[in-house]
Order: sequence, then structure tokens, then C-alpha cells
Amino acid sequence: MKNPLNKRLPRELKHNLGRYLAVFLMMATVIAFISGFLVAAESAKRLYKDNLQKSAVEDGGFITASPLDSAAIKALEKLNIKVYEDFYRNYSFTGNFYSAISTAKTKTAAKTKPDSKAKAASDSGVTLRLLHERKEINRIQLIKGTMPEADSQIALDRLFAEYHGIQTGDTLVLDGKKYQISGLIAASDYSSLFENRTDIMFDVSTFGIAVVKDSTFQTFPAKELVSHYSFRYLDKPRSQAEKNKKSDEIIAKLNTKNAVLDYSLAENNQAISFAGDDLGSDIPMMKTLLYVIIVIMGFVFSVIAGNTVESEAPVIGTLLASGYRKHELICHYMAPAVIISVLSGLFGNLIGYTITVNFIKSMYYGSYSLPLYRTYWNGDAFLYTTVIPVALLVLITYISLRKKMSLTPLQFLRKELKGRKEKHAIKLPNFSFLNRFRLRIIFQNKSNYLVLFVGIFFASFILMWGLCIRPTINKYEEEVVNSEKSAYQYILKAPVEYEKGTGSQAASAEKQKTAPSLKKAPEKFTLTSMESYYKLAGKNIAVSVYGIEENSDYFQALPVKKNAEGVYLSENLLKKLGKKKGNTITLYDKFNDRSYQKKILGTYDYAGALSVFLPREGLNELIGKDTAYFNGYFSDEQLKLPTEYTASVITKDDMLKLGRQINKSMGPMIYIIFTMSIIIFLVLMYILTKVVIEKNAVSISFMKVFGYENKEINRIYLNSITYTVLASLLISLPLDTLCMKEIFKLIFIKMDGYFEFYMKPYQYAEIVLIGMAAYFTVNALHIRRIKRIRMADALKNRE
Repeated sequence: MKNPLNKRLPRELKHNLGRYLAVFLMMATVIAFISGFLVAAESAKRLYKDNLQKSAVEDGGFITASPLDSAAIKALEKLNIKVYEDFYRNYSFTGNFYSAISTAKTKTAAKTKPDSKAKAASDSGVTLRLLHERKEINRIQLIKGTMPEADSQIALDRLFAEYHGIQTGDTLVLDGKKYQISGLIAASDYSSLFENRTDIMFDVSTFGIAVVKDSTFQTFPAKELVSHYSFRYLDKPRSQAEKNKKSDEIIAKLNTKNAVLDYSLAENNQAISFAGDDLGSDIPMMKTLLYVIIVIMGFVFSVIAGNTVESEAPVIGTLLASGYRKHELICHYMAPAVIISVLSGLFGNLIGYTITVNFIKSMYYGSYSLPLYRTYWNGDAFLYTTVIPVALLVLITYISLRKKMSLTPLQFLRKELKGRKEKHAIKLPNFSFLNRFRLRIIFQNKSNYLVLFVGIFFASFILMWGLCIRPTINKYEEEVVNSEKSAYQYILKAPVEYEKGTGSQAASAEKQKTAPSLKKAPEKFTLTSMESYYKLAGKNIAVSVYGIEENSDYFQALPVKKNAEGVYLSENLLKKLGKKKGNTITLYDKFNDRSYQKKILGTYDYAGALSVFLPREGLNELIGKDTAYFNGYFSDEQLKLPTEYTASVITKDDMLKLGRQINKSMGPMIYIIFTMSIIIFLVLMYILTKVVIEKNAVSISFMKVFGYENKEINRIYLNSITYTVLASLLISLPLDTLCMKEIFKLIFIKMDGYFEFYMKPYQYAEIVLIGMAAYFTVNALHIRRIKRIRMADALKNRE
């Protein structure tokens, strides 16, 4: 026989349509955004990794001063590697880059490009790296159009072309010759468009790659070609130490035949590894957000379950007295929650896989040159965003209902749902009648208002999350840029003296003291990369270890001493590792497979990198170099150094590029979080204030019987809620701030650097204003609800 209770389900859903629509909106929005994000992020990462295999990406590469002969290549291949000739030509455009482009339709110089981009291209210059057809190693993937089939055709990197508004069919002028753009490509060894592997950040506005036919490539002047070679292991080394040994053998063999200008393994080549390291680095942020939202949704469902039992108490008592079992009623009252949860999960995943995933995909493909996108089914994303939340919410609803159902039928009929009653009324101050009445309402509903406070705490926490990401990143960018101690930081491949007469060499130390207006003289330093254990992430993280001069002109507040036994840490590294002054830090040198334990003597305010500082002589001794060794210069002026000895030059512009890239890659995600926070805030405010109104429906009905008008009732009840909401927002702000500081340690757990929670003072006021605006929005709905409460309700609920 059919269960008669099932007939009540449509009425229950219709009667509380607003409540269930609000819950559906919140759950579906969260599942759509986060499932779409996780699916897109994992799909992009999987495509990146698969493409490394399919395209036979190099295990390493090197540049020599001149081409190697066949004998030299054979000698290298005796080291159990396969060497491939992978020459390229760097073509630099002079003047405005866009003047070299003609559109397919007009065949005239493109004049529709954004002024800002044109200015950037004109001021900085654009370099296009021309590659030949590569069929055995670092194979190219075609994204759109066709590969060059004629000598007058060229294929451009997709990201570079999109940034500059170039399309297939357009014409590009090189060396006075016109090339038709036949297709758009992606190269596995240029997934991030770094011009040099040691650059601190890439800039797609000034560097890109292109492919021409082999016959076209052979026409380029030999003197303009860079002798670059790629290699793959025939027998892969099993450890980092074996890789280092193999690299030493390769370099030693090369140096007997030629001058090695550059050498790197794939994992050290930023153009190959940067995208792989960055893809998915923001997943912990979204997962942490998901966990917080699950807690919030669990709280909402427990409130709804409790309110349902209280409003349905006489019905439940009657049904229990009629012979229905408690588990039957629990299943019945759980049904709406289960239905809403399942529908939200299905609808959220549908939106996530069809709409949100494309938005997130554009975020990654707008930063990196990745292969053709395809969406992969992600079981983990479905588990995290749908199965676990739905199961948890059903469980919370079940526990809440089971606890409420422990009462007897008579207690339900009498609405004796509380374990105890107030023994006496609280004596109130001698206020006006209306104010005393409002206070009485607050005290009588203190449990409801406590629930409202907890809900506002969660809602304002999510809103704070949405608001703080942008200023936190901007502040990090500002600190990184301002942390640079010199206008130029030169990283060398080997120690080399700069040309005399440059870099204020003539300024002696004594003159520096007596004439502080003079620029500081260049200063040597030693830099190496080590690792330290990051307990929170359960892995080692890279740290930059600087060996600097005692009494350094560039690190004047850093008191390193030659014979000191300990080290100084940058403040961001100290905070990230959770260390304190006097603790011990373990530094692991993966290249030499050695660990060093050092006492932390103090900190230094340097946000440029996660850094460790000690005297140059001390670091040289640590890494097995002589005391005079160095591999870098700090300088306030450009130095004349041999190009073949210069690994990289870091300037303020490079740090600005880093900041721009962080903002660009995280920008869309910030909008996602902010949008979700607003929706969640509105939903929570609506549900929780609606519960308060519903629990006071009988009292409001009595007031109507006594002759009070709707406006007066609004002032009494809604004003009480208004004061509670405002007070809750103000009290929640410091609590939210404390929680956010702890959460931030998890949000950026996979990202390099240390992001410390930061909000501008006016943003706290924004949270209060947005909160009150959200409240007044739902308040308008409650005014209509109060109008619909009938005087007859008072007579129906006589006790």
C-alpha cells in the first residue's frame, strides 16, 4: 500500500518553496563553481603531462658557441643519451610590432590593436623565436589551421597570436619578406613563454615562438642561428645525484670540443616546468573553500531540520499517536533535504561541466601555451563536490531529526520541545514600552538569534574571503617589487669580474661613507638553491640561500658575521615554516645530497623570495667552493659582463612581470569566490531571518488581534532582527579575521612565496555595508510575509 505521508511531500515543498529554492541556489552554485574549477584544473594538468610524453619533450638541452661536428655528437652519445640538433633564430622587431602585421581582409597595416598593447610592444620590442619543423623531439601540436606547407607560410604560437590579435590568414613581415600565418601551434618545451630559462617571469607581450618549413629555415643567415641542442636519456637516471653526475659528464665532454654557453635539465627549464608547477597550485584554495562551505551548509540544514520539527510538532505528535514509527517520520522529513541535495548535485555538475569549466579553462589557456583542450571525467571532483557534501548534509539532517524525535507524542502535541523553561522573566531597564518589548523579543528568542549570529559569522567569513584575495595579492606584489635591494641583480654561470670603469667601480668604500649620495659600488654574492621541510604541506620547498658580504651596502640592516654559526631567514620564510628565532632550520642540498642544520639568529625583511642569509665565505665553505667564489653581483647600475657568463639579470621590471602574472592567473578565480560569497551571504541571511519570523508567527498574530498594524509590527520584530544583524556583523569581523589568518596557511599551501592575509581598512566597512544591504533586501520579503500572517493563527494555536 502506498505511504499516505508521500502525499504531504509536494505540499511541504510548495509551502517552503522560498527556503528550499534558497538552499538549492546555494548548493548548486557552489557545486557548479568548484566542480567546474577542479575538473578544468585537473584536465589541463593531465593534458600538460600527457603532452610531455606524446611530444617527446627533451630531458635537457644546451647551447654551444658554435655548431658541434658529427664526431662531437657521437662522443656525447656514448654517454647513453640521444642528441638532437634544435637550432633556432631570435628575430627582433624594430619599432612598432603591429606595423609588421597585415590582416587577411584588408591587407593593410593593423591599426585596430589596443593602444596599451601597441605601446608595450613598441617600447619593449618584440622577439619572435623561429623554429624549424621538429619531428623527433619537442614535437609541435597544431591548434588551428595548418602547419607551414610553403616557404611563404609560418605558424605562430596560439597564446602569442591571441594576445596580439593575430589570426590565421594574416600576414607577418620578416626580413622584408611576407609570410602568411597558416596556423596556430603549441610547443611542449614552450608551454610558458620564457625567452630565457632563468628569467624570473615570462611576458607574452614581448616574446613568442613560430615555426617555418625546414627549407625556409635553411635560408636564414647561419651567424644568426643559436646552436641549441636537445637530448633525451636512453637510460633514465634513477636519482637526482645520478642526474647531476650525468650532467657533469656531458658538460665536461662538451668543454673539450666547444664552449658551453648554457645548459639545463628539463625540470630546471622554466619554459617547460613552470606551467606544470603552477597548474593546480590554486586547487588547495578551492578545496579549503569547499570544506568551509560544507560546514556552512551543514549548519543551514541542521537549522532547517530543527525548525521543521518545531513547526510540525502537533502533526508529528498526531502521527506518532496514530501508530507511525519514528524512523518512518524521520525518513519522511528527510525527503525534502535529500531531494534538494540530489537535484543541486545534478544541476551543479551539469553547469560545472558545460559552463564553468570553459570559464576556468580560459583562465589557464590565457596564461599558458597548452595543447588542445578536452574535458576529462574527474571522479575526485565528483566525490569532493557532490558525494561527500550530499551524504554529509543528509547525515546531519538525520542526526538533527533523530535527536528531536526522542520526545514523546504528548510532548509534541503540547509543543514542549525544549528540555527546560525559563523560571522567571528577566527584569528589564525602565525603557519605553516598545524598546522593552523589543528586548523581550530578543531574550525570548536568544537561541534563534544565536543561530543567526553563527550564520552571519559564516556568511561574513565567506564574504571576507572573496574580498581579501585581491588586496593580499596586490600587497604581495608591492612587497616583492619594493624588496629589491639593487636596481640590477646579476646571476652568473661562473665567477667573472665586470669591466673596469662601470658600475661606479671608482667609488671607494671611504667615499661611499662620506658621500652617501653616490651610488653604491657593485657587490659580489653567492647564491644557491636548497630545500627545507614544510610541515604543513608535508614536503620540501625550495629556498634561496644567499651568501653576502659582511657590512653589505645593499643589506645594511642584516648583521651577518664571518664567523657566525647560524643563519638569518627572510621574514616570509620564517612565517611560512612556523619557525622562531633560536630554532634550528635544516637545509637540504639536493645537488650534493647533503643536509645542514643551522640555528636561526634572526630575520630580515625581504619579500623577494623565501631566503636564507649567511656570510659569503660561510656559504662557499658549505657548498665546497673556495672562499673567493661568487656567482652574482648586486648593482645599482648596469654592468658590462660577458654575455656567455651571464645567466640572468633581475630588474624591477622583472618583478613587475611576476606581479602581473600572479594577478592575471588568479583574477578569474577571485571573481568566482566573490560571486559565491555574495550568493551564500544572501541565502544565509534569507533562511536564518525567515526562521526567526516563522518562530514568532503566533506572537505576531496575537499583536494583530490586539490592534497593532503591520508597520508597527515591522518596527518591533524586524528592528529587533536589524539590531541583531548589525551587532553580529560587527562582532564577527575580528573573529573572521583571526580565522582567515589561519585559513590562509592552507589556501596558498602549494604556492611559492608567503601570502599573508591583508585587507584594506575600508573593506571591513564594505563587509558591514554589503551585509546590511543583503539583510534589507531579504527584509523586504519578510515585510510581505508578516502581512500574510493571519489573526486566525492566534486562535488556532491556543494552549
